[in-house]
Amino acid sequence: MQTEFDFTLPWGYLDESGQVHQHGRIRLALARDEIEAMHEAQQRGNTAYLPVYLLARVVLRLGGYTKVTPALIEHLFAADLAYLSELYLQLNTAR
Repeated sequence: MQTEFDFTLPWGYLDESGQVHQHGRIRLALARDEIEAMHEAQQRGNTAYLPVYLLARVVLRLGGYTKVTPALIEHLFAADLAYLSELYLQLNTAR
């Protein structure tokens, strides 16, 4: 069973040096990912951040970044956040 998948963002993450990172890898979510992301969002008092915390847990790589953090996810273009959110739903919805 395949649990990791490659993706290409529509726009890409633009880092501080001006380099664009479009290609990455995402894994299937575990129940623990969703539980801990929900807990983190509640701790910070903003459940709207749930997708950010979830994606930071399951995106394994983005370009040269092998540690994807909530801060990195926050700095994606809106179209890229929407793309990853939709990909997350497609991968983690019962078939």
